[in-house]
Amino acid sequence: MIKKIFTVLIIVISSQYSLFAWDAGKVKKSIQKAESYISEIESNIHLKEFIPYEYYSSAVVNIRNARNELLKKEYNVAYFYSEVAYIKLKAAYYFAKARKIRFDEIVYERDHYKNNKKYLDNRASDSNLRYIIEANLFKKNNIFKIEFLDKEIFTGSRLRISSHGKLLIDRIIKVLTAYKKCRVKLVGHSGFNDFKKISGYKARIIKRYMTEKGIDPDRIDAFGAGNRIVMKTPLGYRRINRIEIIVSGIEIK
Repeated sequence: MIKKIFTVLIIVISSQYSLFAWDAGKVKKSIQKAESYISEIESNIHLKEFIPYEYYSSAVVNIRNARNELLKKEYNVAYFYSEVAYIKLKAAYYFAKARKIRFDEIVYERDHYKNNKKYLDNRASDSNLRYIIEANLFKKNNIFKIEFLDKEIFTGSRLRISSHGKLLIDRIIKVLTAYKKCRVKLVGHSGFNDFKKISGYKARIIKRYMTEKGIDPDRIDAFGAGNRIVMKTPLGYRRINRIEIIVSGIEIK
C-alpha cells in the first residue's frame, strides 16, 4: 500500500516537473530543498520522535545519491533522486503528525480520569470512588474500562497470572466488591489468528481468579474476540494481545 502511494506521488511530481532537468542549477536547488526539509524535521522537537525512520533514512540515502549523480553530471538522475527524497520527507513529516495526534489522544484518555481525581472527589458522595481511581478505570459514557497487555497480566506459555497481574486484577475486584450491583465484562483479544481460542481462554482464566476471590460468577461475562477488534496505538491501529475489562452499572452521584 505504501509503495503504491509513493508511486502515485512520483507520477504526480513527474507531471509537474520535468525529470530530465539538464541543468545543474535546477538540480542543486532541488537537493537544497530536500535538505532544508531535513533541517525542518530535525528542529521540530515535538514531532522528531514520531518520524518513521524507514522513510527518513531512505530519503537521506536518496539525497546522497542525488549529490553523487550531480558530480557525475547525470542531472536527470540526480534530479529524480532529490525529488523522491523530498516526497519521502514530506510523507515522513505527515505520518509523524498523524502519530503525534494519535499519541496525544491516547495520553489524554489514559490520564483524563486520574487528572480529574480531585474534581471527582469533590463531586462524589461515596467513598468507594477511590477504588475506581486506584484501578485506573477510565469512564466512557456509562461504563468504566481499562485494557491490559498480556505481558502485564500473564507469565509463561501456560498463561498463568503473574504477581503483578494479580495486583492489577485485585484492584478491579475491589471495585466489584464495593459496588455490589455492577457487572464486569472480560474480553480477550489476540494479535494473530485465534485458532486455539486463546483469547477466550485468557478471559476465562481471569474470571476463575475473580470467582476464587469471592465475586459471583453470574456478574462476570468472559469471552474472546479473537483478532477482530484493533487497538489504537501511537503507530496506528494494531491487533494486539491484550485483555479488555469493562465495568458497567456503577452510578456516581
